[in-house]
Amino acid sequence: TYADHVRVGEWVQRCHGDPDWHLVEDVERPPLAEPGGRYFVRITHDGTAHDYRAVDAIRVARPPAEVVASQEQREAGR
Repeated sequence: TYADHVRVGEWVQRCHGDPDWHLVEDVERPPLAEPGGRYFVRITHDGTAHDYRAVDAIRVARPPAEVVASQEQREAGR
């Protein structure tokens, strides 16, 4: 998923070579100082804040029931 979709309490894994899963402690969306209203996402885990662009890919562990429901919705839309 994208960094913008991460929520507190989820487990995340950075997509670039991170072998570990991290419990999200806080999520902030501070605005950037550039025109167009773009922002970044600050995800805090393990006591350290990590900044991502809103559209950066990040792996999120979701409960199986949520994954199945999402798949069923996609299939029903076909």
